[in-house]
Amino acid sequence: MSQSKPQILFFNAVRHALHEYEALKLVADPEVVTSTSRDQFFSDLRSKYQNIEAIFRTSSSGAVAGKFDEEFVNQLPTSLKYICHTGAGYDQIDVDACTRRNIIVTYAPDPVTSATADLTIFLLLGAIRQLNPSFTSLRSGNFKKGLDFGHDPQGKTLGILGMGRIGRAVKRRAEPFGLKTIYHNRKPLSNDLTAGCQYVSFDELLSTSDIISVHVPLSASTTHLIGAAEIAKMKPGVVLINTARGAVIDEAAMAAALDEGHIAAVGLDVYEKEPLVDERLVKNERALLVPHLGTHTVETLGQMESLAIENARRGVLKERLLTVVPEQAEAYEQSAGPPKHYIVTMEKRLMETEQVLCALLAQVSGDQLERAFRDIPKAGLRSTGGASSAHGGASIEVVKGEKFGPVYWGSHPIDSAEAVQRWWADRTSKEPSETSNRDSHASEVAATNDTPNDNTPGGDESYGDDDIEESEGTTRAESMEEDGETLMSDPGMSSASGIRDTGGGTVGLPAAGMMGSRANLDTRTSEKKRQTRPPVLEGYESAFLW
Repeated sequence: MSQSKPQILFFNAVRHALHEYEALKLVADPEVVTSTSRDQFFSDLRSKYQNIEAIFRTSSSGAVAGKFDEEFVNQLPTSLKYICHTGAGYDQIDVDACTRRNIIVTYAPDPVTSATADLTIFLLLGAIRQLNPSFTSLRSGNFKKGLDFGHDPQGKTLGILGMGRIGRAVKRRAEPFGLKTIYHNRKPLSNDLTAGCQYVSFDELLSTSDIISVHVPLSASTTHLIGAAEIAKMKPGVVLINTARGAVIDEAAMAAALDEGHIAAVGLDVYEKEPLVDERLVKNERALLVPHLGTHTVETLGQMESLAIENARRGVLKERLLTVVPEQAEAYEQSAGPPKHYIVTMEKRLMETEQVLCALLAQVSGDQLERAFRDIPKAGLRSTGGASSAHGGASIEVVKGEKFGPVYWGSHPIDSAEAVQRWWADRTSKEPSETSNRDSHASEVAATNDTPNDNTPGGDESYGDDDIEESEGTTRAESMEEDGETLMSDPGMSSASGIRDTGGGTVGLPAAGMMGSRANLDTRTSEKKRQTRPPVLEGYESAFLW
């Protein structure tokens, strides 16, 4: 009997990402809500929607269900694990209530950026040029008779309130018009992100900007962030643009200041109590108003739908989600662990490093190991020695991170010379043929090295990974960093042969250049070993997934 597909509930029919929707049907069972009210939806949850695992929602989903508040969330079945929203703003969803129910919320921060920034520039230019009165004048048959003059953007100061993705996109679009840009954010951003845009305090942005553009998310702390007191601090004749969320600005206070002339013009895409708009704004010709069209393009809506569908698909198939909301992102990353491609890459690097270590330990004496570990503090994070006569002026670095714990090879911590020797003895005892070949080779080399030069310092080579891919979407971050292990050579090496007899039947560490070619690291290793998972990686998965 075939297993039933996971159910995904769509609050709105998909209009643009039709290809992705059809592909979803191959692995899941999508169903569009037929409920016509919140109460009816709650009733349907107890009957036909009781096994849903994910919800796809848009900004217009509230027309049926209202806000996804605590009451709504508590009505959802225990099978529901994911709410996938198509927009960047998700203030209609009670994320805390979802977290308490172990429901993960995803959103679509990237697709909305360009379309919203484009509309912001349209409203900005239209407001400062007083275009709205011209629309009415033309249609009433007056052409441009009696119209006031607008202003040029060149030389004006644009204050960007909220320097996120959209704020930065607005900056890039505004500067070619000759606008000087400043910004205020919860905290200053790096110059790389802001491209040199000056950070100012909130009060300074209010008092020095000719135009203020709002790009902050709606939350308890940003509701009425701009009220009557803040408007009073603005320059007379300021232009106010809002394409974020209507409730960030006290709409009544803004309408009053516009009527009084303190605000010269406004360009608005969002309103405090949508779809209602303050009547004073509707009647004032200096208010350029559009009905929340920031992302209202075929291309952008298609990308938003596609991302939400993909998050829903990944969720029900237990794959890694792409864009978890910031409030839940850290906990999700910790529970999800590293992405699969990190695991594969790290395993490959561990296997390669084990090959390097085996090749080196085949030529290292006990005395050399003792000298290598002598100056490393037992409790330190790492030790990087300076110029040391014992080590030929090179540095030693051993990864003993508090974050990752000691370095382990299988069950052996690499924290002392004795530990290395114990591991090496265990390692070689499992491969007698390799050991005999190695000893034979060591004897041959020692026999040909009659006049070792103990005064020639060896070189050092460092290995580190710089090619681990970074995952898309993260927020917040998902890149991983590796510390390279610096492997030392002994000062008593022959400059001619690069090796020396240690007197104990063991060949010394290679001179500089030995590690230059991985193909030459261990010419005595059998082809069978190269194709076999090294014993050193036993238990690797559980140790690596911290």
